[in-house]
Amino acid sequence: MITSDAVASRGLRDIITILVACFAVATAFWLVPASVHIVDWTAAGPLRVALFPPMRTLWLALIGASAVATLLMLSCARLHVTRRVIACTIAPLSLLWIWTLPYLPWLPDRAPGLLLFAGATRWSIPMAALCGTLIAWPQQNRHVTIPRPGRKTIFALTLAVYVFLGLRSYTAVGLGGDEPHYLIITHSLLVDRDLKIENNHARGDYRAFFGGDLRPDYLRRGQDGEIYSIHSPGLPVLILPGYAISGAPGAVVTMCLFAALAAVAVYEIALSIAGPVAALLTWISVCFTVPFIPHAWMLYPETAGAAVLAWVVLWLMKPSPENRWIWFVRGVCLATLPWLHTKFVVFQLTLVPVLLWRLRHRRLDAIVVLAPVFISTAAWLGFFYVLYGSIDPQVPYGTYTNQYVRFVNIPRSLFGLLIDQKFGLLFYGPAYLLAVVGVWSMARDRNWRGLAFALGAAAIPYVISSSRLYMWWGGSSAPARFLVPILPLLAGPMAAFFSRPRGRVGHATATLFVAFSVTIAAIGTAMPARGFLFSTPHGTARLLEAVVGGGPLAEALPSFTEENWVAPLGRTVPWCIAAAVALGIAGYIASRAPRLTAFWIAGIEVVTFIFVGSLLTSPASAAGREAIVTRGRIELMNAYDPDRLRGWDYKRMSGIDPPHMLVATSLSTERSFNEPVNGAGRIAGPFEVPPGRYEARVWFFGQRGPQGSLLVTNQGNDVLARIEGPLPNPATIAIDLPVPIPFWVSLSEHASASVFRRAELAPISIVPNSRRPKFRVRAVDVIQRHPGGFIVYVNDNTYSEDGVFWTRGTRRGDVLVAPAGA
Repeated sequence: MITSDAVASRGLRDIITILVACFAVATAFWLVPASVHIVDWTAAGPLRVALFPPMRTLWLALIGASAVATLLMLSCARLHVTRRVIACTIAPLSLLWIWTLPYLPWLPDRAPGLLLFAGATRWSIPMAALCGTLIAWPQQNRHVTIPRPGRKTIFALTLAVYVFLGLRSYTAVGLGGDEPHYLIITHSLLVDRDLKIENNHARGDYRAFFGGDLRPDYLRRGQDGEIYSIHSPGLPVLILPGYAISGAPGAVVTMCLFAALAAVAVYEIALSIAGPVAALLTWISVCFTVPFIPHAWMLYPETAGAAVLAWVVLWLMKPSPENRWIWFVRGVCLATLPWLHTKFVVFQLTLVPVLLWRLRHRRLDAIVVLAPVFISTAAWLGFFYVLYGSIDPQVPYGTYTNQYVRFVNIPRSLFGLLIDQKFGLLFYGPAYLLAVVGVWSMARDRNWRGLAFALGAAAIPYVISSSRLYMWWGGSSAPARFLVPILPLLAGPMAAFFSRPRGRVGHATATLFVAFSVTIAAIGTAMPARGFLFSTPHGTARLLEAVVGGGPLAEALPSFTEENWVAPLGRTVPWCIAAAVALGIAGYIASRAPRLTAFWIAGIEVVTFIFVGSLLTSPASAAGREAIVTRGRIELMNAYDPDRLRGWDYKRMSGIDPPHMLVATSLSTERSFNEPVNGAGRIAGPFEVPPGRYEARVWFFGQRGPQGSLLVTNQGNDVLARIEGPLPNPATIAIDLPVPIPFWVSLSEHASASVFRRAELAPISIVPNSRRPKFRVRAVDVIQRHPGGFIVYVNDNTYSEDGVFWTRGTRRGDVLVAPAGA
């Protein structure tokens, strides 16, 4: 029996829940234009400056939230729902309180990782809150029928997504890495009907699909003196029809076709093991996450290899057909693997015997499968003999393999392929962790135990073989490119995981992993020109640079592109501990709160993981702290808007006025006496700051300044400002920026640069963010006879050439002129 006191207590809890959720929305609304920046880092820790909207905005938002909460509680009867239903429905909006964590006075200084929630990552919070609200909304019928799409539907949906994203990416950024090298082989096959590429490079045939200069990618000439690419000819042959029909876009569509075929096989594998729900989840987890995206449309052999392997796995699972021609086609598919890439021969050595074992009682069918594999392998070895005089598949690489393909590289490569912040599989697709648990489930099931061992026998040798390469990340490519072929092998274990009953913590963790993986892929492909999934080997991940919110999170995460792999491995330990603590706390809370949903459990896991991980990570290095401070000061300049935002200094726990804020954003760089100087005389920069007036001050070793001129130059070495020597010590030069222009502080003579000691860039005035021009600067020309005057190009229809601006064809072009002193 429920007492009146219990009813009153429950009613009070519902009222509090509604108020807390509404106040969370109001506070988040107030924090939308807010930002927080690390502007200094002392021995005591980071020093932050925040920008907030006026407090009256917060009070108005809270008053509005109170009115909405009251209206919701008074409208229960009209809405035909109880107050309890409203409270449960809008409770997920309370997750927006996470937005306040980066702005707390003390906590983010001890756990700087919480600043993640002040960057672009914070928008994942309202998305999660809205999803939680939609899930909690009461429905008349909670039973949801999961559709069971067929092969054609899966193929069509996947192909449509891949073609749309692939052509969009090609239009935005074109081809990169080894892609144009594969396509020049295709062009040679189509036009010259040979594999000799020297003449194609000499004629510049690649300019039809690549904008820069492209040198032949070879390490030794053939025995006939001709240049043959080090890249295997299998992929160029496969994309030849698409290229012949529509050029490079046709080749991209062809790759999407192979990826969609792989997706169909992935879905069928999961469907055979675990049913339609697990099949859909596996299809999403494999085919719409990194690294399958974006490699699905990139011109690399890994995607075609993945398509072949996906169907081979499906053939191992399905009943053996009686039609002998089907087995012949399967043998032909297996025969293509070494032609796609030499390393794929590992799959032939492991999977062909498994297929033959299945056909041990049907010898003629086994011969039909083996014949094309044997003939193709012999022709493949003969290919190297004819071109290079040796049947060694590594002969095109010359001495490269002896130097850079070594077993000593395996530990570093394995860790990098899995957990590197720029190229690691699990970093961008933690959903693949579910496959680890799924392998154990398959191994315990007698029906699938043999398949699990076959998949492991194929995947493990390939991963070890690929890990011998020093450049394990594959050059200019997206994360985990070398692991793309084995992704279909993980579809079965992943489906096995989804088919097993799990507790609330397991359900929440799996949902979190899949949602995170899909979100990363969506962010990475939403703005292809930003290259979020294409990081340089050294430095931090581009995706992290965009979302960390000014904190030191990027330096706390491992990177294995340098030779020393032990130090970055140590950086993974705190995060492993944080993951264990997050799971433990989530499990404990779930056990004490039986009605807690997976939504809240996942939220507890995320916040605990980030908080504990940032507490346990070692402090940033001196160079890392300097980079964080520089980035924080530039971001503070970009956010500067005293008309709309008020500054707050966490060191003094008081407001900061605009003049002091400008002082806090000064940038500086120092040089030791023996440190080498830039050959072009550049001593500081590039500075990428908002429009405004700046003053650069330069100090020199010794009492007097040197001879020569102090310059401010742009990327093309055009002089934006100049003062003639002899220079005082310190020397000061002013620069007016009407638009954002990357610039350097330079000295005209090498002797002057050699005595440079320190440079500082101080903003005198900055154009407020709300009053800055809202166009993108494509290029800038300096008006030579009018120092400080600029011609600004704001679209692709106009461009500069030899001091004159042109328009493309008959298109309308727009240019802006900024007179000197404007």
